[in-house]
Amino acid sequence: MTVADRIRNKREMLGLSQAELAHRLGYKGKTAISRIETSGDKISLKIIEKLTTALDCTTTYLLGFEDDKQNSNNDYYIKNEPNLKNKDLTLR
Repeated sequence: MTVADRIRNKREMLGLSQAELAHRLGYKGKTAISRIETSGDKISLKIIEKLTTALDCTTTYLLGFEDDKQNSNNDYYIKNEPNLKNKDLTLR
């Protein structure tokens, strides 16, 4: 499952539309969410972190390092790992 799949699945599990998620992230419309979920655009770790708040999940879940939010201690590693911080991640 890709990062885009996890974002879409989590959004749907919460019963949110793309427009509602966009609003939570401060976007005016759903276009950005649609691109994230379908086209494989690059997405920054900063946006991933905003998505984790909006979707009530962990960074490690969205990046595919865990299946659920049981082990949120891994978020500390991801947020502070110098090789990942402030890098763009390609959604595939």
